[in-house]
Amino acid sequence: MTLALSSDRAFVRATGGSRRHLVIRWTAPPRTVVEQRPAVRVGFSLDRSGSMAGQKLVLAREALLGAVALLEERDAFSIVAFDDRVELVAPLRNATAEAKAEARRAVAGIEARANTNLFRGFLTACETIAPGPGVPDGMARCMLLTDGQANAEETNPERLAAHAGALRERGIGLSTFGVGADFDEVLLRAMADAGGGNFFYVGSADQIPVVMRRELSEVLLISQRGVRARLSLPHGVSARLIGEHRVDAGDVMTVHLGDLVADEQIELVVSLQFPRDTAGVTAPLQVRIEDERGACGESTFTWTYAEGMVNDTQSRNVVADRLIGQRHADKTRLRALRLNRKGEFAEIGRMFHDLVAHIRSYAGTDPELLALIAQLTIDEREYARRMDEIGHKSRHMTSSSRIRGKETTGSASRPVRLDEE
Repeated sequence: MTLALSSDRAFVRATGGSRRHLVIRWTAPPRTVVEQRPAVRVGFSLDRSGSMAGQKLVLAREALLGAVALLEERDAFSIVAFDDRVELVAPLRNATAEAKAEARRAVAGIEARANTNLFRGFLTACETIAPGPGVPDGMARCMLLTDGQANAEETNPERLAAHAGALRERGIGLSTFGVGADFDEVLLRAMADAGGGNFFYVGSADQIPVVMRRELSEVLLISQRGVRARLSLPHGVSARLIGEHRVDAGDVMTVHLGDLVADEQIELVVSLQFPRDTAGVTAPLQVRIEDERGACGESTFTWTYAEGMVNDTQSRNVVADRLIGQRHADKTRLRALRLNRKGEFAEIGRMFHDLVAHIRSYAGTDPELLALIAQLTIDEREYARRMDEIGHKSRHMTSSSRIRGKETTGSASRPVRLDEE
């Protein structure tokens, strides 16, 4: 596991007002060949509302059973199906051959019904895998699959995310899967973030088995739980994450990264605003990576205050500039998607125009930054006109995953992909 820090520029203006970016790169620890992975408890929560009828439900049942097949006997699973009512299809049991066979028979009987009590559906699945007497040891993860809106019992997005966060504090993670064009991608993303897991947009029914199997494969490879980056800021410096992770602000800024897969590579970009100070004074910023077991990495980056000429003529870190530009681009795209739903197209155009002008001011002849400018010019036209739901969801998935350091599919960024192992 490694921690590396870099910045776009190393000097800050003594007269104050400099904005710099810190790039934090963290690689999660690997799994050794002889190391046995921890056992897991998986609670599957399957939407069986009326909109799931037909091929979607057929493939969702297939996906669930395919995921169960990945589990070993020391693992355990439960299955909950929900519409406006909730049914415990399979209580928590170790994943023996007998339990898997019984699950196949039970899942075959799941049929589409009425409305979508998403809250009670995922809460019930989480309760089945909660730590307690008689519950097998291991890591707990709920996997929630739905194609619709929360329209029964608790429907408030903030409270639903808060419930996911509270369950995460009890050691129960949450991954969410949105199918088709009618679910709320912002809600499912927020719930997954609060639950320390991942969100996936499943554009068509035939992708359900592939995406669910891939996520459970990654859950079985988790090497760090509850990862946090703690930033001890220099005096007077304010900080803002260019990303979508949950952040606790203060003199020590904490970024919550959730659970990480073995060898997963995470990159964070933090924007920093510096006050005035005396030339030659240094401003060190310490980054500490922690997980549930304690500290696992620490490093410091130091800026130096300088007079005008030294500051103005300093070289730039082009590699950092590229990542910083991409993160600002995805942040702008996500905001533009929210404005697009409101029809505020003029504001979208201004946002893209301002970002392009800023990147152009330092891009020089770098081909990657010039390519980013060209793409943002295209984006300005596409985002500033009304989109259909599929367009919204696919763009949201791409940018919201990338800004979290994930692949555009939502999977972990790793040197070796799971399907290549």
